[in-house]
Amino acid sequence: MDLDKLDRRILYHLSLDSRKSAREIGREVRASKETVNYRIKRLVNKGVINNFFTLMNLSSLGYEYYQVFLKMRDNTPTTDKRIIRFLVEDSNCWNVRSLEGVYEVSFTFIAENPGSMWDFLRRLNEKFGDHITEDSTHTILETYKMHQVFYASRTSRMTSMRHYDIEKNDCDGLDMRIIELTSNNARVKVSDIADRLGEPSQKIAYRMERLRDEGVIVLYSFDMNYHMLDMESIMICISLKDMGSFDNILHFFDATNTSSYGYKLLGRYDISVELQIRNPKMFRDIIGEFKRRFNGAYSDYDIFRTTQRFLLEKPIMPA
Repeated sequence: MDLDKLDRRILYHLSLDSRKSAREIGREVRASKETVNYRIKRLVNKGVINNFFTLMNLSSLGYEYYQVFLKMRDNTPTTDKRIIRFLVEDSNCWNVRSLEGVYEVSFTFIAENPGSMWDFLRRLNEKFGDHITEDSTHTILETYKMHQVFYASRTSRMTSMRHYDIEKNDCDGLDMRIIELTSNNARVKVSDIADRLGEPSQKIAYRMERLRDEGVIVLYSFDMNYHMLDMESIMICISLKDMGSFDNILHFFDATNTSSYGYKLLGRYDISVELQIRNPKMFRDIIGEFKRRFNGAYSDYDIFRTTQRFLLEKPIMPA
């Protein structure tokens, strides 16, 4: 599907806050509420927008984030499907991907502590150890959501969240139900949440605002089907020699207007960036400029092509 400038500007503002009303977005893009509503519905119906989600920092509830890469051997399509199903069906496991590169599978795991991560890997290896030659586990220290893929604004609007040394919030049952209902439906109306939970709308609105202020809810955004736009998802994972170059490298990739997410990692890799690429030349130019500008700042890097990303239909809430 081809997007015009108005589509891209609407997507940009939805990326920043997908709970904005059509009227509010219309003021930003200089279009009527009716036009914005029509464009959003069309993007959803055409499959460009998969869903509207709530980006939450579950570290504020006491959880830790891990990025895991798997190297496979002697696999058949049936075995691959069984492994992917095992990952997707685990409530603590999300962002599951099939890759081409040094590793063939990656996923994010949310755990209460390192022991929970270890126990999951034990269960994974007990079930599929004959087909996994290596698992490379990284602690995710920080997550960065970029917004420039859709529309290159004059100033970067990167959203970041830290997963360590943050104050733990005590959420009650109502808070958790709100989180669950908005996790994969960020544009749901407050009145609909209130009706579902049997609570006054004012109380729900107050709780949602408080969750935002306390950093539990970081951002309301949407999940994009980049393949519908003939874009390819590429992951670059970098091992740094100069740890002080992290910020400059992150901002370099953000400035290419191709980055969707970035991560600060503790493990084999120190930084991971997800790019959405329109053609091979664009990617070659970006990598060439990265190597020229940061020669000596990194010791190695690996490139992964995402062949399939498995959407999470259930709310992103760990057990």
